[in-house]
Amino acid sequence: MEKKYSAPAVKKVLEILELMARSGKNFTVSEISAQLDISVNSAFRIFKELEEKDYVVKDPVDSSYELTPKIYYVGCSIKNNISFVKSAQPYMKEIRKYTGETVLLTILDENWGTMVVDQLESKEPIKFLSTVGLAYDSYCSAMGKAMLAELDQEALDEYIEKSNFVKKTGKTITDKKKFREELEKVRKTKVAFDREENMEGLSCIASAVFSGSGKLEGAIGISGLKFRMNGEKILEYAEFISEKAKQFSAALGYEEVK
Repeated sequence: MEKKYSAPAVKKVLEILELMARSGKNFTVSEISAQLDISVNSAFRIFKELEEKDYVVKDPVDSSYELTPKIYYVGCSIKNNISFVKSAQPYMKEIRKYTGETVLLTILDENWGTMVVDQLESKEPIKFLSTVGLAYDSYCSAMGKAMLAELDQEALDEYIEKSNFVKKTGKTITDKKKFREELEKVRKTKVAFDREENMEGLSCIASAVFSGSGKLEGAIGISGLKFRMNGEKILEYAEFISEKAKQFSAALGYEEVK
């Protein structure tokens, strides 16, 4: 019986990748076709797409295909993120318990976007919710600013030079000089704010998290409605989140340089 939501094309791609990874050898289109009962035409199209995405490379001599290290790095990235997410759980729970707001855990994706890798939903009847796997602009988010502030100068310069700072609300920082000044404050205080810069009525607070090697892992923080997050509450929450981020980093083996 055929599965209700089958995706034959995806199945073929996965079968090819699994066979190549398992065997550890190169394959030609005809070899893949014969071993996996995939038409030569389909195998050819799949290989061309994988080659375009840099998952395989073609040998110019015998026209065979070999897996590139990219598939390995993707696997390692997933493993690391799962470990990162699991390790974050106690700190996310403490932050939600203290603030009552939605807690987010994020990383920087390959395009410097802020990607949500985990979320603990607020128990308030009116709340902000994101989507795990969603990536959004870093320049107008607390999570993004917390992470961007920890980039080396070369990477930060490249991000600012290539980014188009769109004014999403009346409070979005679009002047790149002012944005650099904002990140300098974040770098010194170790806490970042989104004061309705991405969405009217939404306030966010975040701090960066580091691994034992000193590498930036991501950011942890909250997103909540402005009417609950104002005045002294913001400063109180910022201090708490900054402390939890330090504890989380320490749990990952990070030792802060005094």
